[in-house]
Amino acid sequence: MRRRLNETVGIGLSGVRYWCMATTLYRPVGQPELDLIAASEWHHFPPRLNWQPIFYPVLNEEYATRIAREWNTKDAENGNVGYVLSFYIDTQYLDRFETQQVGDEQCLEYWVPAERLDEFNSNISGQITVVSEWRSETDVDTIPPEVLEVTILSVLTDVEPLMVAAFDEVDGTPAPGSNLDQAFLLDGRTVIEDYLNHNELGVALEHLMYMIEAPPLQIQPSTLRKIRSLHSTFDLSAENWARFAAHVNYPKPDGPSRPSSTLHQSKPLNNVRCDMPDYPLVIRQ
Repeated sequence: MRRRLNETVGIGLSGVRYWCMATTLYRPVGQPELDLIAASEWHHFPPRLNWQPIFYPVLNEEYATRIAREWNTKDAENGNVGYVLSFYIDTQYLDRFETQQVGDEQCLEYWVPAERLDEFNSNISGQITVVSEWRSETDVDTIPPEVLEVTILSVLTDVEPLMVAAFDEVDGTPAPGSNLDQAFLLDGRTVIEDYLNHNELGVALEHLMYMIEAPPLQIQPSTLRKIRSLHSTFDLSAENWARFAAHVNYPKPDGPSRPSSTLHQSKPLNNVRCDMPDYPLVIRQ
């Protein structure tokens, strides 16, 4: 199986943009590892544990999906959930490692010693992206209603200050016909609490989505994780996940995110288009 090669962009310590050839790799992970990756602003994989001497990125999405769906969803320590991640890595650096086949022709991976993971991370270009999520069938409808209600209210608590700030920007008076000139935005809590009092949790979540989309607001990754925890009960579609993800305010580094030495023999960028993802969360069906 041939590797997927892409032209991608890096930024050196001087702030000069360079291009290099990059290879697309994949990695199946559970919830704990995903949370650590998110904490790195989607740039790095976390250090291996003392009983994990090897880091295993794989070469194709199909193989990563098999692991995420068939293994991670059955592992309680992984939260009974599996995610397939993709990322770009400098091709010239990757050539230092040999491809390993550990099963059929799809089961291709690289073996990166744990002590070289920092080096490996420094050669990742752009952000690590979530391309799919897999959950155990037994995980469906297991969240008690009172927990769902608390989670919805917690998301609302995150959203309300953002809504107040949006109205403050227009001195509390939206222009007629503008995005903020709609009903039950600033006073959305009244509507949502009424739905919750009548056990209409799904409608309450829909109103939350409306409050986020209408202005629109930029929510934090932590808020998206709360919404994600509702997945097994409400069975949100890939389209709805993409709608939520499009409103996440992922923090950007203030300066160079990695040393220029990772851009081996790069040359200046000359009108090369870079199709890097805008957000690290992209759900595909």
